Amino acid sequence: MPNHSYIKQKKILDFIFATISLLILLIPLICIFISIIFLDRINPIFIQERSGFSKINFKLIKFKTFKNGKITKLGGFLRKYKIDELPQIINILKGNLSFIGPRPLLPEYNDHYSKDQSFRFNVMPGITGLSQIKIKRTNNWNQKFTYDTFYAKNICLKLDLLIIYLTFKYLIEIIIGKKKVIEDHTPFVK
Repeated sequence: MPNHSYIKQKKILDFIFATISLLILLIPLICIFISIIFLDRINPIFIQERSGFSKINFKLIKFKTFKNGKITKLGGFLRKYKIDELPQIINILKGNLSFIGPRPLLPEYNDHYSKDQSFRFNVMPGITGLSQIKIKRTNNWNQKFTYDTFYAKNICLKLDLLIIYLTFKYLIEIIIGKKKVIEDHTPFVK
């Protein structure tokens, strides 16, 4: 069962680190926002309904990387280095997302999870998590849910610190070209 004491502490830590991150990244975020407008000629913000803690829906905020169904000029760069995820700091400040947890998915999937997979809704969803750093192909749903369930059942500071370390390692490997993410947007349910 989840460690409820740690979950409360984690929410406070998330808010503190999100506030600091937003202050540090504010100017770069504004520059990216403006660059998307001028280079890709689109609204720079992508907002989508997602299912969060206890299956409560919220609006996930990201930088827009697609136009007419295709990745934009700047979008490829933003996606490769996960920069498109940075506006989710606002979701953390609003209290509907954490830095670490299962990725929030579309609400239309809610009725399709097994009982075990539904454990992912016992913790706050996150920007990064075990499945994001352990799986190469983004459409391996069974493996994703196995990692999500493991995280939800074993949430603790030690596990979060490990995920933070592995996330930074993963990002560095992407930057130096040692690791490649294969994005496949096959839906969980057809």
